[in-house]
Amino acid sequence: MIDEALGDMVRALHHGGPNDVLARWATSPNAFLAANGYFRTAAEDNWRAFILNKLGPAYRNAGFSYGPRFMVAAWPTTQRMEYGVHALLFQIADAMRTGRNVQTLTQSPSPLDIRSAGLTGRGFCGRGCIIVSGSTGGPLSIAGMNMAANSSRPWTTASLRALPSFIKGHVTFHPALGGSELAWQALANANGVSAGCAVVPQLLALLDDGAWTPALVPNCAAAQHLNQSVLFDLMPPIMSSMWRPFLTATPNTVTSVVPTVVIAGAHPTEHSFVHWRAPALPGYDDGVLSVDSQLGRVWSQPTSPLSLQFNSWGLIGVRYYDRGSPPSRAVAFFLDQNHELVRRPLAHASAPNPYLSPNGMVLPDVALNEVPSMSSGLPNVFSFLQSTASHLFRRRVGNMSHPDSQPNAAGDGCVPGSYSYQPTGVYFGPQTNVNEESRAVFDSSVYTTRGRNHFQMIEASTGSIPLLSPSLAGAIEGEEKGRLLRLRFKFPLLPVFELKFWVWKRQYVRLRGWRCRDEIDYALDYAFRR
Repeated sequence: MIDEALGDMVRALHHGGPNDVLARWATSPNAFLAANGYFRTAAEDNWRAFILNKLGPAYRNAGFSYGPRFMVAAWPTTQRMEYGVHALLFQIADAMRTGRNVQTLTQSPSPLDIRSAGLTGRGFCGRGCIIVSGSTGGPLSIAGMNMAANSSRPWTTASLRALPSFIKGHVTFHPALGGSELAWQALANANGVSAGCAVVPQLLALLDDGAWTPALVPNCAAAQHLNQSVLFDLMPPIMSSMWRPFLTATPNTVTSVVPTVVIAGAHPTEHSFVHWRAPALPGYDDGVLSVDSQLGRVWSQPTSPLSLQFNSWGLIGVRYYDRGSPPSRAVAFFLDQNHELVRRPLAHASAPNPYLSPNGMVLPDVALNEVPSMSSGLPNVFSFLQSTASHLFRRRVGNMSHPDSQPNAAGDGCVPGSYSYQPTGVYFGPQTNVNEESRAVFDSSVYTTRGRNHFQMIEASTGSIPLLSPSLAGAIEGEEKGRLLRLRFKFPLLPVFELKFWVWKRQYVRLRGWRCRDEIDYALDYAFRR
């Protein structure tokens, strides 16, 4: 499991001492490999809620009496991304060879608990592994597998080049495949005037999920470490020019060696359009990454979303406004969607599924235009679902979601709001829950293409596994909201005549059970499953 970089950079600067910030992969391996190592502890903390509240219960509910075996990879966010790639590949190979840092879950007695798998030799990943990543872990994992298969890097070896053959696939949540404009702003301020450097902590604070206080603000000297960090690689121009070749293919293959399915998100964060992030994250975003970045669509310019769709319903497409949602949500999404209103009044930013808004509302009269035909902009990378989750939801899953459905009085199987993402509601009304998921599949081959990589790994005797379970194709439900006006006319000697018409109407198509589930639940149920 490979995690994000932006928030971890904040933790290193705010919570870590000088040795933590300056820890390097090559010279301080214990910071990443030892049980009490700084970066290892941070990485395992980041994934703890996911493992205990989602992964473990999924195994238990499926009837397994044992937990899954997994390894959390720690990598140096304070160094450039290639160091992170090497750290990832080394730790996977090391876990396969020696069992180091391979963990499992105790299923009984309750509660679930993480413990060592007790491996002292080979065995981990022998029948194939699936990589789970988030944020910067997405491009790091894709590039890592491709670079391992490429003999031109000086640190690759013959045995390392065989490693991708053991990886069945890759599931990534809100990946930074196009980088983040926030990294650009942080570095610009860190390298600007002293007043600009002082802004850096405030910019990065939004990425730390409220885990630090103003008393922990670093000085400008500490902020200068950002220049040698992965934030440099996360600037969209660098990600596009330097790393995109490793996200698309290797010199020895025609496509990425490991198939990837993407869960992308767009959250109606109200302050996103009145705050400093307005020009930084054009179009729909999850608070840290734009939708275009999450889907690997080619970066074009810093103030305009690449993927625009068009309509013929008037200047700002009034039917694109979600009248079926509270204003606190509808206005935020509408402003994100109409980011290009002045320059291109008929253009609208695209969600992962361009035919739907992020909350599943059907958009009328859509012309894809600049949206990639398969939604994703990278080969062997497939869009899976879209949600209204914020970027840091996965870390808070223990607080905002419950692994087991709890029936309520209405009998719908869950407590209202228990499966909500970060609520919204500041400027345009009371706080409301945000909890929708929709399908974003554009390549039907994902239901039949097997979970094999470029090397055609030999599967177990039970047969190969598709990228997405075919049951996802029918796992949708519709909803209709609106105001229906009825006019009755009664004439002598004639039956009553009734005329009905909609004053307004909105239709929604979402994944079945969305009220009681979140994006992680759907990933565990459908990704690389029969």
